[in-house]
Amino acid sequence: MYPDYSVEPIEVEYQGCRFRNCLEARWAVFFDAIGISWEYMPEAFELPDGRLFQPEFLLHGITFDHWRFSEDNDLFVVVRRHVTEEDAAKIRAFSAPYERREDDWPHPELMNPVLVVGSIPLGDTVEEIGGSIFLEANARNPENGIRKFSFETVDGDACGAMFGFDLDNNIHLYALSSAHTRDYVDENDIDTDITEWAWSTARQIPVWYFDKTEGTICEN
Repeated sequence: MYPDYSVEPIEVEYQGCRFRNCLEARWAVFFDAIGISWEYMPEAFELPDGRLFQPEFLLHGITFDHWRFSEDNDLFVVVRRHVTEEDAAKIRAFSAPYERREDDWPHPELMNPVLVVGSIPLGDTVEEIGGSIFLEANARNPENGIRKFSFETVDGDACGAMFGFDLDNNIHLYALSSAHTRDYVDENDIDTDITEWAWSTARQIPVWYFDKTEGTICEN
């Protein structure tokens, strides 16, 4: 059962920010490596039921490279190793604050774009990283119905989402419709060198936590 309360994350300081855990710091390192302007814990939002929702990051200048292509967007990022039922309810209420019928098309113009992420995806190449993201975004039984690395909470369409750098120095959130991304990379002029370097840089930060059961500091 998640979360595991026998372990306690170790706070990490990076770029003048005090992150609650190393996973959040890893994402900050990734955003810096790929050149994304970010704010940490920018503000809390009051939901219709009175509860507060505070995304971990607010990103600026992101191109949504999907069916509804748009440039220079802000994007909220929620970092969760595990998504609780309360997390899921808050994410849904914030990302899509309107009533939608099951047979209705999504209305991205009415949404607050939120990308839910977990651990830094595995893989050394863009193809491998994209494959890892695609599989997680299309998991059969996502935790409490929230898909990580998915456009579902960004614009309403359940499709994998991967950050990447194009050959004109623009930062994209690319849509992944397949686990096989070689043709997709070629068609979209992704700068594989910078994109792969950014992902690998983020994975070099160790995840430290305090194991309250054993009384020791561990590395993951």
